[in-house]
Amino acid sequence: MPKKRTTATRSRSNWVALSGRFSFSESSVVFHPTQIQEVPEPIWGSGICMTSTRLSEGTIKCEVQFSEIAAYGSCEIILYYQPENRFAVMAGLGAGTAYSIRHYDGQQWVPHYFGGDRAMLQPKRPYRVAVSRAGNIVTMAIDEVVVARVNLPWPLAPSQVGLWMAGSAEIRVTNFRVERKLAKAFVVMQFSAPYNELYQDVIKPVCEEFGIEVERADETAGPGFIVQDVVKKIEEATFIIADITPSNPNVFFEVGYAYAVRSPTILVAEKHSQLPFDVSGFRTLFYENTIAGKDKIEHGLREYIEAILRPQGIV
Repeated sequence: MPKKRTTATRSRSNWVALSGRFSFSESSVVFHPTQIQEVPEPIWGSGICMTSTRLSEGTIKCEVQFSEIAAYGSCEIILYYQPENRFAVMAGLGAGTAYSIRHYDGQQWVPHYFGGDRAMLQPKRPYRVAVSRAGNIVTMAIDEVVVARVNLPWPLAPSQVGLWMAGSAEIRVTNFRVERKLAKAFVVMQFSAPYNELYQDVIKPVCEEFGIEVERADETAGPGFIVQDVVKKIEEATFIIADITPSNPNVFFEVGYAYAVRSPTILVAEKHSQLPFDVSGFRTLFYENTIAGKDKIEHGLREYIEAILRPQGIV
């Protein structure tokens, strides 16, 4: 039986410099500039330092202070990093503009958001930076003001996190911390019996055993267009659970969108269901509406959920 978790967790990190010059203390990371070329014009190097902390979903927070606003000086939080090819996704201050979200594919920089006038940045002022990742969505806030939110074209796998800094002046980062979010499950199914009972008596309790926040589309309250709400929930979910027993166009639209954005999806269906051709080749967890069937679907769901969460370091 999985151990139930009900609160987000905050983790501290060990630091290792992969490139560039850094100094580390218990509460700070300091980037020391290195000149790599003098003529025909000065060129200053960059640096990468990574932590021991892995993140699947949650928020990275820190305070950033530039000793001076130097040419090309920037400080960005690394949300995802592949050491074998240096592929990185990052968000932060000073990369050409005031605020940016971008990735490096091993050969070139690819922007996802550039905004704000870099001239607005001030030296010796501590900027409170918070960068969150939820599903495909990356959000950045500066001093509690959201300045950027992008939907990446691919999901971010769990990864260690860190910092990328560059420029000709010292940059200090303090109080770097990672706040992991609990996993979220979004359930798509027809809103009628016996599917309501499957949700309330099986799916919801099993998810809650893992400390997973679980929600169904009809539980979303508030104004707005319901399709937009559903799309947002799918994008932000750690994984999707979809009952594809009845031929419901809404459910198949939601399953299709989940696959399009590569959200891990658990398909369930009543035993002996005739599945449409397009989904018949996917692994499906079948269940029976019996007492014995309830135990089997609960066991199967636990195994599927653990298979999704274990690589992310959540279980």
